[in-house]
Amino acid sequence: MKTSRILLIVALVVILIPVLGFAAWYLKRGIELDIFFVNKSMVNYKGTENKSFNWVLNNLKILRPGKIRYHMGIHYNGTHFKGKTHRTVYPQLKDIDRLLERTDLVYYADLAGIKASKMGMLKNGEEDKLTNGGFNNTDFILSKKAFDAGMKYIAECNYFDDLTEPLMRYKIEQL
Repeated sequence: MKTSRILLIVALVVILIPVLGFAAWYLKRGIELDIFFVNKSMVNYKGTENKSFNWVLNNLKILRPGKIRYHMGIHYNGTHFKGKTHRTVYPQLKDIDRLLERTDLVYYADLAGIKASKMGMLKNGEEDKLTNGGFNNTDFILSKKAFDAGMKYIAECNYFDDLTEPLMRYKIEQL
């Protein structure tokens, strides 16, 4: 009898701790954070690119403005593919100030670029080069203004990728 009570108490504790933890997480209010997320090499999102960052955002309940959950396969700046068509979502120089007014975090994930053949830009006999990659002048101006404003900024390992021109690489290194 005493053993069955102890087993019942242990079983309840083992079950209640995760259930109460989940309930506390579920009832926790989400934090709205506007993230300017850049991925210049995403062709299709299979859950592997930026999966850990997406997991952190969702498990800390960090939400887009409007209380929408982040999905790094959709909510990024770069080239978006739909079937055989693509469109590039990226701010113009004139929009940077307005963009940074509402942005809380700038995150440069991948600047490696996309092969021209993936974008349907390859002509017969041309070499398949990377395109739309590297750190450019728009990125530099956005980064400089973000740094000057003391904004949170994350850059991953290929930030100084070979696609970035030497002068631009030097300017961002100095920044």
